Amino acid sequence: METKKYFDLDYYKGQQTGIPLTLYPLKLEPHYKYKGDVMDYHINYGESKFGKLIYSKLHIEDDYYLLFNYAKQHGRYLEKFLFRDLSYRIRRQLLDNKNCFEEIIPAYSEFFHKDIDNIVYKHFVSDLIFSFVKVSIYHLLDFKIFDEILRFDEKYSEVRKCSICGNTFNLLKHPDWMYYGSNGNTTICFECPVPTALDKTVVNELIPVFVSKCGFIPESNFSLLNNTFTSKVPQHNWIEIARIVMQMGVSGYYNELIKQTYGSWFKALVEAKVLDQGILKTSRGVRCIAKSGNECNSLDEMFIDNWLFENGFDMIKEPRYPIHEKFNPKGLRRADWLVSGYYIEYFGLAGDEKYDQKTIEKIELLKELNLNYIALFKEDLKYLALKFEDIKK
Repeated sequence: METKKYFDLDYYKGQQTGIPLTLYPLKLEPHYKYKGDVMDYHINYGESKFGKLIYSKLHIEDDYYLLFNYAKQHGRYLEKFLFRDLSYRIRRQLLDNKNCFEEIIPAYSEFFHKDIDNIVYKHFVSDLIFSFVKVSIYHLLDFKIFDEILRFDEKYSEVRKCSICGNTFNLLKHPDWMYYGSNGNTTICFECPVPTALDKTVVNELIPVFVSKCGFIPESNFSLLNNTFTSKVPQHNWIEIARIVMQMGVSGYYNELIKQTYGSWFKALVEAKVLDQGILKTSRGVRCIAKSGNECNSLDEMFIDNWLFENGFDMIKEPRYPIHEKFNPKGLRRADWLVSGYYIEYFGLAGDEKYDQKTIEKIELLKELNLNYIALFKEDLKYLALKFEDIKK
């Protein structure tokens, strides 16, 4: 059978690697021997009016411990994980505190040389999160944290054997986006062989096992380098899941072979008899039947509904909000769920300007009516137990 590599890393193997310069504790030792253009750029973020403002407005005490734990767990690769976890918190801070938003905009405009009237919300939020991560690292990174980064490098500096194909590899040669995409996997070389053609009979048998091992139905863009997928995968099943993904011909970020063979991932799921009792494809998207019997508007929504059902929560699907003169004058707006007096909203399309505006309006409606609520974003799907810990079953 003809094969190719899951991902060809030859380019990266030829690159010199080391701890990113921005992960040196500049705040304590500003004249560190590696100080240069990168360092100057980093210092500029930390000491600028914009940097100091967002740090004072958005920083919380737990950020230090988050940074320390990520240094211990992910070493030189910590930054993307920090960005992921801080991003959904900052979005909430902006939604919950309009004054904070209004104070930051002028400093943002000055720092990035952008006209206030032409600032696009989604670009502003992305720039703000990126900047806050840089500023937080600058202000919080100390030698205790840096020592953890050094220990990580020491631990993974030696060549190891891939758990899938047996080839040897050096983890520290993996680029940061690959390490992050795999959610910090340290056991796979990612150059394992994958088929260039699929046998439907074989794949039809693999798909139900794949879904079972995942514990949820993956979206069509699943891959071993997609953090949205890998962060939800049970770690004890990681190797088995990775092996199946490769056997299904997925390579890099893409599932093109499945699409070529079946027409779509949805059709593959139907043909493998995974979805025929639970999923209905309509002109408006994917309608899903969750384990509770509730109809859901997306696979993510079904994932949440299944989690609530499996964990014994009583829920009402799509309850109407009370009437509000400004934000719900006709009483037509609905939440996704009502659970023990809490309105639950899943904002799965955060980042789209029009959708974000509707999100803000719903948050304002909940506040105006003084309703208990929980707002869920895509990043929260792996933290459902934490998000619902205060709700009684």
